[in-house]
Amino acid sequence: MSSDGEIDANEMIARLIARLRIEREACVGLTQAKLASRLGVAANSLREWEAAREFPTLLHLICWSYEFGLRLALVDSERQERHPAIPEAVEPWADQEVRRLAATLRAARNQRSVTQLWLSGLLGISEMTVNRWEKGAGRPRPTALVRWAWALGLSVTLAPL
Repeated sequence: MSSDGEIDANEMIARLIARLRIEREACVGLTQAKLASRLGVAANSLREWEAAREFPTLLHLICWSYEFGLRLALVDSERQERHPAIPEAVEPWADQEVRRLAATLRAARNQRSVTQLWLSGLLGISEMTVNRWEKGAGRPRPTALVRWAWALGLSVTLAPL
């Protein structure tokens, strides 16, 4: 938690993970080992994620959410979900989700009339990295996704599929 009482990006990801842990625990018989197998990761990885000692990649977080009928969503200050239409593509569902998140954030940046250069300076990354993220060609770490959303007045949450 930051000194002014606002949560930081790590805390926001920890909260999302706590919700996913609760979802898993509500599924009778779904152990960490079984879920880890379904996600294609080691049971120890899931254990570390659920304890918030390590964070999953963005793709793992997307797939983990999907296991419980949830997806990452970007909401504005009024908790209204933002999601521009994206062209249909033949690609894995998780990759489509990355493109959906990226398109939403690109639209929010354009709506605010800020440049990729401004955003990159605020996030402490290169303009090329912002460009790759917005195209869905690169995948930010979950904490970077949260900071990216916050920079544009949005929040990352979990929503039903």
